[in-house]
Amino acid sequence: MSVEAKVLNLVNYITGSAGGWPNLSRAGIVGSVDYTIESGSDDIYFYELNTNVLNTGGLSEQKDVYSQIANYAATQSFDTAYVYGVNLPRLHDQGNKIVKNPTNAQQVMISSSFADHNIETIFEYNQKTASTYFNQRGNSNYNSKFHLFIETPSFSDDNLYNLASGSYEKEEFRSILSSSPESNSLIPLFTTSSYSQFNNWPYPDFIQKYSGYDSSISGDNIHPYTYETSSFDWNRFNEVGSITEKFIIGSGSLVDDGSTYGKRFMSNGRVIFLTTPEKTIILKNKYDGQYVHIQKTTSDYWTLKSNFSPLGASGSLVQMYDGSTTQIQDIEVGDLVKSYHPTDMSLMELGALSYTNAELSGTMSGSVVMELKSEQVDYHYLINGSIKLAGDNTQAVVYVNKSGVWCWRYPSELAVNDVLLDKNANEVTITSIEEVQQSDTYYSLDVEDIDTYFLSDILVHNLPPRK
Repeated sequence: MSVEAKVLNLVNYITGSAGGWPNLSRAGIVGSVDYTIESGSDDIYFYELNTNVLNTGGLSEQKDVYSQIANYAATQSFDTAYVYGVNLPRLHDQGNKIVKNPTNAQQVMISSSFADHNIETIFEYNQKTASTYFNQRGNSNYNSKFHLFIETPSFSDDNLYNLASGSYEKEEFRSILSSSPESNSLIPLFTTSSYSQFNNWPYPDFIQKYSGYDSSISGDNIHPYTYETSSFDWNRFNEVGSITEKFIIGSGSLVDDGSTYGKRFMSNGRVIFLTTPEKTIILKNKYDGQYVHIQKTTSDYWTLKSNFSPLGASGSLVQMYDGSTTQIQDIEVGDLVKSYHPTDMSLMELGALSYTNAELSGTMSGSVVMELKSEQVDYHYLINGSIKLAGDNTQAVVYVNKSGVWCWRYPSELAVNDVLLDKNANEVTITSIEEVQQSDTYYSLDVEDIDTYFLSDILVHNLPPRK
C-alpha cells in the first residue's frame, strides 16, 4: 500500500473515531504526516501527525498546494474562504520566536488560487474563539462560506480539535495510531529486554522523544542513542513524558563515502493533506532519504546535522577571513570565511534557535567551509534595496535585534526598524523589506566550527531548514 493510501486511511479513521464533523461546519483542516520508509523491507512507519503545517518548497510547489484547496472549495460552490492562520510566539521556544503561517507571500498565493474560482479570501490571525467560524457554523444561511484552518484549531469548543487529534502530543498519536487500521505503521518502542547487541552496529538503536514537544527531526527535542549494555544507565530515560522508539533505518539513508560504514542519515517524508466533511485530499508528498546527517559523538549519543538551507543568491558576496570578498557561487571547500561568535551561543547548530542576548557581545573569528550546495528558489526578500535573502520557507536565519534583544530569525520574520549586524560589527537598521517573485539560483554554506558567516555584509547562520 502506498504512503498516500495509508495516510488517507489514518486520517479518515481519526475523523470517524473522533465523532465526525460538526453540523454545517463547512471547514477544512490542513495537516501532515511525517514518515519513513524502512530500508530493505520498504515498510512505512509514521513519526507524527501535525497541524499548523508550513507549506515549504519552491514557488510552483507551494502554489500547487493552494490550487488544490481552491479546487475543492469550487466543487462546494463556496464564494468566500476564511483562512485562519497564526502569528504568535512559539511558547516552547526560548526567545518567543514568532512564526507567521501563512506568510505574507503565501497570502498572495492563496488569494490568487481562490480568485481563479471567483472566491473571495479573508485572512484572520490569532482570532481564536472570536473567529468568523464560530459565528457561522451550524447556520445554513452561510452555506457558501468556507473555513480553512491552517492554524491548529486547538481553541475550538466543538469537535474540530478532536478531528486533528494526534497533533503535537506523541503519546496521544501513538495511542491513536495503534488502534487505527494503519497500526502496522507504529514505530515499536525500544526495550532493553528484547535488545541484542551487535558489534560495531553503525546506526543508533533508539530515538528519545518527549510527548509534549515538537519532535520533528529538524527540531532540538529528538535524541538518538546507542544502547551500551555494559555501562548504560537506562533509568535516565524513564522520566515522565519521555518516549524511546526503535531507530528505523530509512531507505536511501546510507551514502558510501569511502569510510568503513559510510555516511549515515535519518530519513524523513511528509504527506500534506486537507481533511473536510466531504473527503480527505492528498496535497503533497515528498520523501528525503538523507534529510539529517547523524554522527556518533560519544559512546552512546548521536548528534543531528540537518541539510543546511539556501540563503544567498548567485553573485552575493561572502566576507573572507583575510578581509577579501568572494561571490558565494565561487566559494570552495576549505576556504576560510569570517565568522562572529555571539557570547555564550551554543556551537550545536540547533542551539541557535533559542539563543538570545540583550547585549551585542561576541568575538570575530574564522570558520572553514565544509560544503556548498545550491538550488532554485522562486522568490526572495529584498532588504534595504540591496540585500537579497531566499524567500522559501526553508531558508536559513540572520542575526537581528528585535525590540532590544539579539536573536536568530528567518527572513520572513524580519520587520522594518529591526537591526542587523554587519562585517565590521556595525548595526544596520532595516528601512525597507520587499517580497520579490523572481527565480534564481541560491547557495548555502556549511561552515565550522562557528556556524556563522557574513553574506551581503550581514551576519547569517547555516541553520538547517524548518519543516
